[in-house]
Amino acid sequence: MRKTNIEDSSLLADFFNKASYDTKREVFREVLHKASASQREVVARAAKIKGSLSGGDSVRNQTCDAKF
Repeated sequence: MRKTNIEDSSLLADFFNKASYDTKREVFREVLHKASASQREVVARAAKIKGSLSGGDSVRNQTCDAKF
């Protein structure tokens, strides 16, 4: 279905329709840069958590094995 009332367009739609190529490229570049940085932070936090859990897992696994 197509939107019949153009007055209800969003700011994002207006941006895609009216912004220049250079403006779009700069916005996309900034968004991708921030997304990449955020992903790197998540991966680093996950690695830190995994590292702190790996020592505890070996002790917990030995305890579990001893029970059975």
